[in-house]
Amino acid sequence: MSRQLFLLTVTPVQAFIAASRKTQDLYAGSRILSRLCLTAIHTIKSRYQAQIMYPSENIDSLPNRVLALVESDGDREKLMSMGRDIEDAIRGEFADMADAVIRGLGLEVHSDLRAQIEQYLQIYWVFCPLDGKTYAEAYREITAVMGAIKNTKIFGQLAEAGRKCSVTGEQNALYYKNDPKRNRAIAGAIRVPDDIPDKYFAPGEALGGIALVKRGADKFFERKNKEYNSRFPSTSRVALMDAFHRLAEADSNYKNILNEDFDEQYIYRKKYGNETVKYDARADEIYKQFDKYNIDFTSYYAVLLFDGDSMGEWLSGAKLENKNKDLQAFHWRLSEELGKFAKQAESVLVPPRGITVYAGGDDFLGFVNLSHLLDVMKTLRESFDRSVDLSEFTDQKLTFSAGIAIAHYKIPLSEVLAWARKMMEGEAKKLDTEKDAFGIALLRHSGEISKTVYKWKADHEWTTDLLKKLIHHLRHDISSTFNKTFHLEFRPLMNEKGQLDPAKISDEMVRLELKRLIRRAEPKRRVSQEEHVQKTEALLETLWNLYLSGRSFEHFLSLLDLALFLEREMKSGA
Repeated sequence: MSRQLFLLTVTPVQAFIAASRKTQDLYAGSRILSRLCLTAIHTIKSRYQAQIMYPSENIDSLPNRVLALVESDGDREKLMSMGRDIEDAIRGEFADMADAVIRGLGLEVHSDLRAQIEQYLQIYWVFCPLDGKTYAEAYREITAVMGAIKNTKIFGQLAEAGRKCSVTGEQNALYYKNDPKRNRAIAGAIRVPDDIPDKYFAPGEALGGIALVKRGADKFFERKNKEYNSRFPSTSRVALMDAFHRLAEADSNYKNILNEDFDEQYIYRKKYGNETVKYDARADEIYKQFDKYNIDFTSYYAVLLFDGDSMGEWLSGAKLENKNKDLQAFHWRLSEELGKFAKQAESVLVPPRGITVYAGGDDFLGFVNLSHLLDVMKTLRESFDRSVDLSEFTDQKLTFSAGIAIAHYKIPLSEVLAWARKMMEGEAKKLDTEKDAFGIALLRHSGEISKTVYKWKADHEWTTDLLKKLIHHLRHDISSTFNKTFHLEFRPLMNEKGQLDPAKISDEMVRLELKRLIRRAEPKRRVSQEEHVQKTEALLETLWNLYLSGRSFEHFLSLLDLALFLEREMKSGA
């Protein structure tokens, strides 16, 4: 008998999860992929007594990649049979999900449903013998082979023509629900009964098989007696979480408000004077309670996405002191440490701070209430440092970079997700070779978009703490009038790279002008001259730290705008 290294990946991941019109779609996509990965792990362990090297089985949000050690006599046909068996188990589980959803919703089986389900997943697997190789050599070989296979993949697609799925935009629509305003049929699709709840089919919505499985995933998980959040909050509920919490503190009758059924968007429409909205008694009552207790609320929320930096190098052993020494033990430790952090991360982002979509250890996605955003960012990054201890293998620290998109709840979810990923992959991870940064995009309801990118720490102080200090000064101490003048003076002096020309504008000139403008700003409350000077000096030092740690002047200006926005929209904290 010989040992074989086995590597398996299930795709697509980003496309499957991100193709979402609702937060429930996003959550369901994550849970489904995690379930498919778990199926692979259970199959290879129970049938082939494999040792799982990655990921940790103790986390709820499993990634799409499984690395294992198996015993084999090296016979190629047996290995091929083993790989196909594991792949068939994954595909079978996906098909079972579709069957459970169809039965659970009481729908007729469309003739094209099975084909859409069978052809969607792309599953790749590779074996590599360890005979005559170290574990590290085998790992590098198997990842190289996997990369070559995925680069030469063959697409098998249905020859579909017709109206596409409302969610994915790819598969043909197989089921639809009529819109009372536009009562029309869709060629070849099955009309679902009007009494099916809108959470599964909104009026006018048409779904293909893939989106249907996501939308009705609770039917499968209920049948399996598995934990599943069928009340995953919408973006508007996430934006209201802190207000709900403050109402529950003021009146204990509202302590379970987040799990109640009501149209939370009614609250926004009521606030902004839209009287044509359909009446919702419970939402109207909550709105009146907000008014009674003087509870203000925002219509913005944040998506937080992060990913471990240089994970390919870490897994290959390139970051270890001895790059060929006991990579197997390192993989085991890394898997366990990331699994430990995943548990902690899930406990950080809970109501009223927000809600976790998935926490896979080295990757994370969640919705954050704006009043808690800066605290959540720091807590997660700080917890990562404490939890992931790899000092036995290297002096280097595993870090992560994050992308955050702050958006109005009405902006399409797919757009918000795309911006969060862009800020992580296209901005934070490209700030410098060390990465370990975060990028924030602010998507205003007006359509204006601004973005800023910073390292997690500025001269040993958390950038999020500096930003909180700045917001505190703007809220309690100093008028923000200095900001407008500062922008007007310096923005025209920036070059196309968002920098000031050091030959014309020195750092000292910037500091002196900041100091002058801040001292001219009106205090927010009546204070003595001495206290005013103290407040302005403290604000100047905070701004100066942020200025010096910014990689471009444009990022600094955008951070000032972000601080002003958060000062207005964060209804508690800071």
